[in-house]
Amino acid sequence: MLGTEQAGKGAGKREGRAAGLLNDRAAGFLNGRSAADAALLRMFTRARRGRQPLLLVRCAARGGAATARAGAALAGELRLGDLLWREPGAEWLALLEGVTAPSTAAAAVAARVEAVVGRAGGACECRVAGFPAQGITLAALLEEVGWPH
Repeated sequence: MLGTEQAGKGAGKREGRAAGLLNDRAAGFLNGRSAADAALLRMFTRARRGRQPLLLVRCAARGGAATARAGAALAGELRLGDLLWREPGAEWLALLEGVTAPSTAAAAVAARVEAVVGRAGGACECRVAGFPAQGITLAALLEEVGWPH
């Protein structure tokens, strides 16, 4: 996992186990769909409860090298607490806390990732959606970026 989504001191055993599953240091991203789903739900709930913006970015690359470049470019956008994971195939998803969409910052994230992949001769399409502006439910956010859930 990139970022620091980990269980707190007082967290229960279940959350502690989930945090361990999330940390794939060798790969550098979330480990598995169930871990990604748990982190996504946890971050969305925290954003909704705290009335804080949350940006979901989905990047679909075309080809193996383009997929790796898209992941590296997204990783470069992350800050402490943000998450990145890879879906089967050539898709990456990132959650960035505190970034509002639609906004110049959200569009800039997508443009930078697409530019990095494009400069290397690959192709990548990024879609962004943000809470609360583009979806008041998690399902609405996922639908906005075209991610099957």
